[in-house]
Amino acid sequence: MGFGAVHCIMRPTDNYKKSQRTSAGADKWLDTRLWDSTEECLRALKGAGYQIVVTHLSASSVTVQDVDWTRPTAFVLGNESAGVSDTALQLADHTAIIPMAGFVESFNISVAAALIMYEAQQQRIRRLGKSGDLTEQQKQQLLASFLLRGVKNSSMMVTQLLQRPPPPHQMRFFKDQQRDDHHQDGQQDSNHGHQPQSGQQHGLSAGRLEATSAAADQVAKVATHID
Repeated sequence: MGFGAVHCIMRPTDNYKKSQRTSAGADKWLDTRLWDSTEECLRALKGAGYQIVVTHLSASSVTVQDVDWTRPTAFVLGNESAGVSDTALQLADHTAIIPMAGFVESFNISVAAALIMYEAQQQRIRRLGKSGDLTEQQKQQLLASFLLRGVKNSSMMVTQLLQRPPPPHQMRFFKDQQRDDHHQDGQQDSNHGHQPQSGQQHGLSAGRLEATSAAADQVAKVATHID
């Protein structure tokens, strides 16, 4: 449904059990973030620009349909028996309820989460014409991350690919790119009286070498993190 992160608050006295069997493999597409306290988690989210919507029944609560889900939003679900904490209520921008019919007093927490996420998705589609708000660059980065997650030993594979020379059918592109870099570097050197540095004699600027190395490091870090 397009929701990428789950924040779990783990107090020292709590037991946290991760079950991949229950998630049926869907957990690898989520970023699970653990926090030591409710306040730490919610203040971090607020600082990142999210409004905090807490599920709680009170006189001032609104329905989930009345929440503006087009804004960056983090919603909080409490324990099924005790509800949300006082800290969560104090830091909440809004408290919301899911309208119910009949005599059942509450939804299962997973059902409640699904209903809220579906409402958020549908409202965004109605108002914005789309459910997501990522830029094209962010979409490409997310796709790359998911592709790495979907392959076993992705860290090793990416490292090996980065170390290989380009295949023959791509050599022309790299030669043209190197020639353009060499031409630009030659103009810069003639303007400033600089001599080619190590690496530039092969037609590849030091700046591009540094950028390429940094990009390779970032890809390797992502792959290592995912593994």
